[in-house]
Amino acid sequence: MIKAASARANATPTTPDEQRRALVTETWTRLATLVASDFRSSMNDDKTLVRHMLTVARLIDDLFATTNGAKRSLRRSPQGTT
Repeated sequence: MIKAASARANATPTTPDEQRRALVTETWTRLATLVASDFRSSMNDDKTLVRHMLTVARLIDDLFATTNGAKRSLRRSPQGTT
């Protein structure tokens, strides 16, 4: 049963419904995943790495908002309407 499901998952989509499902699956597998971790008792090197990675995440979010136009539209919207 698992082997058959695996073969179906790896098959090239032929019908429009299979193509849509493949696109949805591909899109969902590329989404970011949130992982909750407690670094309070970690070593300072680990905490520094986490701070750097959070900075990188903010920069990526900012770049994405800039490239898709969301940042520009947020600047134009009145305060409190976002």
